[in-house]
Amino acid sequence: TAALVEKNTQKALIALEALFKQGVNHILIHSVLAREIRMLIQAKILTKALSIKLSTHEFDYNRFLKSIHPVIKERSKSLGLQGSLANQNPYVVFMAIRNSTSFSFEDLRVYLQKLVEIDISFKSTPKDPRISLERFIIDVCSASK
Repeated sequence: TAALVEKNTQKALIALEALFKQGVNHILIHSVLAREIRMLIQAKILTKALSIKLSTHEFDYNRFLKSIHPVIKERSKSLGLQGSLANQNPYVVFMAIRNSTSFSFEDLRVYLQKLVEIDISFKSTPKDPRISLERFIIDVCSASK
């Protein structure tokens, strides 16, 4: 998923091919992609709901642990965000917030919708799952950089 955040098409397609060569099922790959997109959406929602201002040059893990993560933990309870990204391991939250800056909320919403459509096609058409996942990766990586 790092290659998607970097919008590096070649690296992402090579990683996908490696997963297929290892025998990883297309449904598992799809699930990981969908989870990542959902976490990035939640990160966008968290940063907006908690008014977290991100300055990428100042956004390091130690600063996050000391000043931002405690606010997320405290305020997420009052906002009813239990069971969300806010309750994941702090490093997972940090990476999701940091990576979410590479995408607009609208782009993430579109990607999640595309993944829903891909999931439906897995179950209802004879379309090659590899091609659907490759197309998704190309779409994400070629979106405005």
